[in-house]
Amino acid sequence: MGGIKYSLAVSSKVPLHSCQHLSRAGFELGQILASQGHALLTEIGFNLAHQVALGMTDKAGLSIGFSPARNLRYHTVELQLPVEGYDWIYYTASKDFPLLAQMISNAQGVILVGAVMDNLVELSLALEIDLPVGILLDETNQDNNTLLNYLRGLPVEQQRRVVIHQDPQILLTAFNKIIAESYQDLDSQLLADNKKLFDQIMADALKIKSQAQSIGG
Repeated sequence: MGGIKYSLAVSSKVPLHSCQHLSRAGFELGQILASQGHALLTEIGFNLAHQVALGMTDKAGLSIGFSPARNLRYHTVELQLPVEGYDWIYYTASKDFPLLAQMISNAQGVILVGAVMDNLVELSLALEIDLPVGILLDETNQDNNTLLNYLRGLPVEQQRRVVIHQDPQILLTAFNKIIAESYQDLDSQLLADNKKLFDQIMADALKIKSQAQSIGG
């Protein structure tokens, strides 16, 4: 599985600076994701997903932000959203459900920083397409963990795809295991065959281009 780099969507509805402990944990989560080689997808806003983005870039990880703005000027001047912490920004010109649907559809897993009921949209989108979900709990303020009551009512099969912990390292260890199981059919031989096929396609394309230049030349 070393040949595959996962894109993980991280979302939060916990406001920035509202919880010091969860803020630090979110930053650490980003650092660990970067060290593991994952790419980060986040909705840009004034919530703790931004801390994860900052932790990601702190360790030179790839951080991609999804903005509700239509361009950079609207993003910075009108909405006054940050650009720090993102290697690339995708301007969606949409917000709420359409933006989250775009982001999650491009991910192989979803992580929530805090678990408030406002995160129900992200949770539902992820479970609908069978993505694993990780939840980084707030260790100090249970008001940021209210979604847990909803989780208890989910079918057992969906509950098995959700991992929960307040420690970022422990959370990601369990979360990565679920992702690995989801893609275990993509073994090293299949990936090697895929690379061999792609290399042959590229070689054939270069050969055709060279022949065309010789004829035209």
